[in-house]
Amino acid sequence: MKARVDFVGIAKGLRAFFEGRIYPACVALTVLIGALFGIELYTMLLLALTFIVCTLLVDSVRPMTVTFITFLYQMSLKHSPSEVVNNQYGDGDAGYLFVPWRITLIAVTISLMLIGCVVFFIRRRCYLRISLPKDKMLLSTVVLCVTFFLGGAFSPTWGDGILIAALQTLAFLFVFVLFAYGHSENETRGELISYFSYVSALAAGVIILQLIALFIRHPDVVFAGGTVNKTAIMLGFGVWTLVGISLAMLIPAIFYGAMTGGRYSWIYFAIATLTWVFAVLTMSRNAQVFATLAYAACVIIAAFKSGHRLFYRVLCVIGAVGALGIFVLAFDKIPELLSSFLDDNGRREHASIAIENFLAYPVFGVGFGGFEGIISLPYQYAPMGPWPAMAHCTPLELMSALGTVGLLAYGVYRVLSIIPVLKKPTLGKSILFVGILVILLSSLLDNFIFDFYTMMYSVIALALIHREGAE
Repeated sequence: MKARVDFVGIAKGLRAFFEGRIYPACVALTVLIGALFGIELYTMLLLALTFIVCTLLVDSVRPMTVTFITFLYQMSLKHSPSEVVNNQYGDGDAGYLFVPWRITLIAVTISLMLIGCVVFFIRRRCYLRISLPKDKMLLSTVVLCVTFFLGGAFSPTWGDGILIAALQTLAFLFVFVLFAYGHSENETRGELISYFSYVSALAAGVIILQLIALFIRHPDVVFAGGTVNKTAIMLGFGVWTLVGISLAMLIPAIFYGAMTGGRYSWIYFAIATLTWVFAVLTMSRNAQVFATLAYAACVIIAAFKSGHRLFYRVLCVIGAVGALGIFVLAFDKIPELLSSFLDDNGRREHASIAIENFLAYPVFGVGFGGFEGIISLPYQYAPMGPWPAMAHCTPLELMSALGTVGLLAYGVYRVLSIIPVLKKPTLGKSILFVGILVILLSSLLDNFIFDFYTMMYSVIALALIHREGAE
């Protein structure tokens, strides 16, 4: 008698695997292996295959979170598309991933993953939850994404920004809709945020372990001069600024696990603390400031909302005394430190270009690809793959790229994103908003709100904030 394959049982087992806590850990480990050993093309294919199977079996978008957040972290130093990173640690060929067959493979793979998401959305009838006229947040997102494509209209650089506009729309609209409406009706927002906290801890672990590997492999470069050399802090997906903020934005969500994680709360606290330490070690001024502010804000919140209030209140006192002591001891060096932190590092030139672009095309701007198209950029740096140069300040970038129309659309979008936190504040929503705030405030000095890595994370957090239901 022939043995019959129990396909139903196999499907149930796979679904349980995808919906459990082991699957995201496996994804994070695969991402780390791809980054450390320069085999990201192979790990990408493996992750894509499992992701597509996942979309066909699961009942919630939740298991897909880890792939969306960590997928790009598997970029290795050896094959980084950034010329700055590649020249320092790679094989000297920043175009490794952009030869025809590789870029075609990457494009087809990611397209199949996105199609899997669409199939999941249709299969679970998530579209029935959408009420566009009533959902002001979604409506404002649609309008904002329309302005991405209108950016640069009637300027000679309009077409240069279409690819970037499509990628921005993918993150702002597609990801928001998927994560705002793709959850199971049985999942509470508290459960979803707890899972998001777990995935954030895994993402932090991936970045931290890559940094440790960098320190071990290249100590002569990283610690040149007897201290951490900021310009040597690079990973495959970006340089010190992006690496630092990528860690800083994860701190609040990880802290949610420290406040609500029960017996695992101390593990979350340890990971959050390590994340802050390594954010500081990137030597990025942005990361040092906002990682420290985020960590301090979370400790203060935990002093009133966690199950270990006494510990966090003592930590608040120790932190305050320590900060005061450092202030007193380093008082004479404060002017020098402030001078270092306030060094514009070419940002004034960026600002002048953005303003001149806006004055030249005040209605729709010059588009995301037109920053250097109108006026030559005096402060040069190597863009990350297809990402163009930007103004290093969100309002200025919006003025330059999208003009008055885009600036107004983004203003409405941002106000609507804040209202749910202020109207009905909860621990989960507040913590997620602190993470978004890290990205928003740091984007006043850089491009993080328009960098794909940080943008993706902030949109998923925003979708969780706007999800209806109990926490």
